[in-house]
Amino acid sequence: FREGGLARVAAVTVLTMRPSFSFGVVADVQYCNTDDGYNFDRSAKRQYRGALGCLRKAVEHWNTVPDLRFIAQLGDLIDGKCADLGQTAEDFAAVMGVLQESRTQTMFHCIGNHELYNFTRSELQERLDTRRGPAGREKEFYSYSPCPQWRVLVLDPYQEAIIGVPKDSAVYQKAVEMLRAENPNDILSATNWTQGLEGPVRRWVPYNGGLGAEQLQWMQAEVDAAARAGEKVLVLCHVILHPDACEGTTMCWDYEQALEVLHSKDCVVAVFCGHDHQGGYTQDSRGVHHVTLPSPLNCGSEGECHAVVSVFDDRLEVVGQGLVPRRTLSFAPTPLPTSPDSA
Repeated sequence: FREGGLARVAAVTVLTMRPSFSFGVVADVQYCNTDDGYNFDRSAKRQYRGALGCLRKAVEHWNTVPDLRFIAQLGDLIDGKCADLGQTAEDFAAVMGVLQESRTQTMFHCIGNHELYNFTRSELQERLDTRRGPAGREKEFYSYSPCPQWRVLVLDPYQEAIIGVPKDSAVYQKAVEMLRAENPNDILSATNWTQGLEGPVRRWVPYNGGLGAEQLQWMQAEVDAAARAGEKVLVLCHVILHPDACEGTTMCWDYEQALEVLHSKDCVVAVFCGHDHQGGYTQDSRGVHHVTLPSPLNCGSEGECHAVVSVFDDRLEVVGQGLVPRRTLSFAPTPLPTSPDSA
């Protein structure tokens, strides 16, 4: 090796050993100060009070990680039961009290369906800073650069939805029409919305939503810009963007269009979502990793259900705790710049 070649080998070694940055991640805490319950078909117990203790363990762990760049809270911080019981303010204060114990106060809060059961969008902005971007052009979908060569896209999967919008709005009416065109069941009543449905069409239920044309266009512009700049991209979203990363009912209505955007360039590395409480994982046909975080409701205060993701030049190390599996997610590294004497 010439001196330049040895320098490149040393640079690769350093990049492989030291992460560019790390972040904490949790999904579907869904805390509520109420007794344990069950999901719709009573197949899974939900430990509402215990979820707060699970979140506290996550914060305690994150506080031991040096230079944790941010925390990704993937949505559903408190449960819809809080609104039913008239205790939204108290229960929200409890979970925020735990999060405020974190040494890392850079946090991105994805909008989940349970946020929209408890708050208006303006209230979410006040409490969780869900609208960001250039002054005068703030949106509930935005990008963030944790370090050079990396871009994080935070999505809002309820730009098209029947939850979180007035029933007399054009958005609501359009969403109802979309649901009825795909789902013959009574989607406006408390019933089994997926009865008789098979495959990905089961996603056409009220607790999901769509990214919408404006957000998809913005995503395309962000992916294009990242590719031109030689950046890698991570995506954060509450609702899932690939049917194989869940049990098949918890995807965005327009997940297929979203995948077309993510696959349009070779810079998207991984998508992190929640929504499906059992969690899931797949690597799609274009090599994009789709990680679904399970819910702390599954284990309560006795367990753990969070992760630290360390981002390297050629892989993500998902250091899961408790119910979250540990995974190494490999991808093609960003090429190092060449020099005349590196041959």
